[in-house]
Amino acid sequence: MASQEMRSRGELANVLSVSAAVAIAFAYACAFTILGDSAYASKFENGVLPDGVDVANGRVAAVGSLGCATLAWCLIACALASRVTKTAGAVAVLGVLAAVPYAAMELVAWQLVF
Repeated sequence: MASQEMRSRGELANVLSVSAAVAIAFAYACAFTILGDSAYASKFENGVLPDGVDVANGRVAAVGSLGCATLAWCLIACALASRVTKTAGAVAVLGVLAAVPYAAMELVAWQLVF
């Protein structure tokens, strides 16, 4: 019985870790959506958005990106709290490494959007 419970906790940690990796990928994708848009590139160069640009899409992407990043860290914490596995440890290390460039990208994205 105890080994069955330990195995299920390990599986839970692995599922949470993979979900965290997917959330990190979505956070990066949302940030790149803002930074790759030609309208926001124009704002970066000229200081103003071109006429007729809907800012709601960029704001949703910025908030969604931050939400996905927060969700990823919560999933990593839950995975490590349930059981430390190789997958959970690897995703935690990759999350720390991915957080540094993401923070810079997100600051620029928020400055462009708001």
